[in-house]
Amino acid sequence: MKKKLLNKLLAGMLAISLALPSAMIMPGMETVVQAAGNLSVTGVLGKDVNGVSYPELDPNPQFGWYLIPGTEDVRLLFEINDDKKSVSLTQNSVNYNWMYHYEEVKDIPFPTLSLEIPAYVDGYPVTQIGSDEIDYNVYNNYALQCLNLTKIIIPDTVLVLKYHLFGGKESLTEINLPDSIMEIGEDCFRGTGIKSIVVPKNLKKIKIGTFGSCENLTDVVLPEGLTEIGIESFGNCKKLVNINIPDSVQKIGSGAFRDCLS
Repeated sequence: MKKKLLNKLLAGMLAISLALPSAMIMPGMETVVQAAGNLSVTGVLGKDVNGVSYPELDPNPQFGWYLIPGTEDVRLLFEINDDKKSVSLTQNSVNYNWMYHYEEVKDIPFPTLSLEIPAYVDGYPVTQIGSDEIDYNVYNNYALQCLNLTKIIIPDTVLVLKYHLFGGKESLTEINLPDSIMEIGEDCFRGTGIKSIVVPKNLKKIKIGTFGSCENLTDVVLPEGLTEIGIESFGNCKKLVNINIPDSVQKIGSGAFRDCLS
């Protein structure tokens, strides 16, 4: 989705306060989120959380905000993909508030979440996590920015994780990567707190910096069929001790294992 279309949607929204209740975001408190299955909580695609329609997007509505079960005010934005048969998770209400209602929410701590991404939204499979846009001020993807994630569960409908998706989330220590994933963007997990990772069987290339600076990462399993390990893809993973290099790997980029001291 083009940035100007997203901006048009956001600019047209009513000034709705999505600030989280202080009781839910006390520092150190974790909200465990269960959102598996077919998520359909607040309205339908093409409407915001209060059911306000955007006629300029009809007859092919593109957007829908959905409340995360287990929270009161944390919402995810899904957009219909170009194929009109699937959706992408591209934004969340906490980050939206920081972008457009900063003065109202600047003193509110980010929520800490253990998040399970839904496999379907109103019958549409979720095939991509991450926006095509990133915030260059902090160099992170919009989709999950401003959420302190400790654990994330990804359904096997997902094919693509976009670049800079979890970058810098030191709180993130646990994640599953289903074999359905065929693409992981650059710097996707850079600087996270993950300790081990099993790379999906359908992934052919580990891109630049994908797991770079994961200083607690000790164990990595790479699949047979992987052909490339990109530049600095595991650079500065100082505790990395166990990793296999499959025979299928044809190219290892410069600095792929730089400063892996263990």
